Amino acid sequence: MDIKTILNWKNKNFHTVPAGGKYVGKITVNEIIQKKQLSGCHDHALLVGSILRKYGFPVVMVDATGIQFSLDYPKKTKSFSGHVFLEVYIDDKWILLDPTSGKYITNYNPFNPIIPIKLGQEYKGYYVMLKGLDPDDYGINNIQQLINKQIEYSNIIKNSIDSVSYPNHYAISNLCDLQNSICVRLSPGYTNNSQR
Repeated sequence: MDIKTILNWKNKNFHTVPAGGKYVGKITVNEIIQKKQLSGCHDHALLVGSILRKYGFPVVMVDATGIQFSLDYPKKTKSFSGHVFLEVYIDDKWILLDPTSGKYITNYNPFNPIIPIKLGQEYKGYYVMLKGLDPDDYGINNIQQLINKQIEYSNIIKNSIDSVSYPNHYAISNLCDLQNSICVRLSPGYTNNSQR
């Protein structure tokens, strides 16, 4: 089993139904599978993360807020912008995977809060707010709680963006465009070093 196969299966068997964050922290993986609907990046991450865990891979959900949104809020925008990524432990290292777009970073540093993947209006990338097994694990039970975190982090980012190292050295690839996928073992031999 490899990540590309999982993403292709997801894209073939599930359709996206935008819901404006209505189900953030409220939907389970079983409900996603039953409905065969993904309402946004949280659903993509829950589904792909659960499948990877089933195959024995340590996976951490990463809820991030848009850096440009944070710098512009509230003067230039009131439209919230964030994204959910997955940290996946493969071949004795953590990679960062965007389960929605298929982009990934193999030389990822999970301790740097800046994710330089650019999506839509977020041309400066994302800033990590929360990590855990799922939104409930990191204390998000609804969209309003997530918005409140984004507002809180917009102030943190404005005050610290110049002092945080922007990881320009990251190699960002798109799994969906590669001839060879990131191949992962069905039974990864990860060590205690994989647990953070």
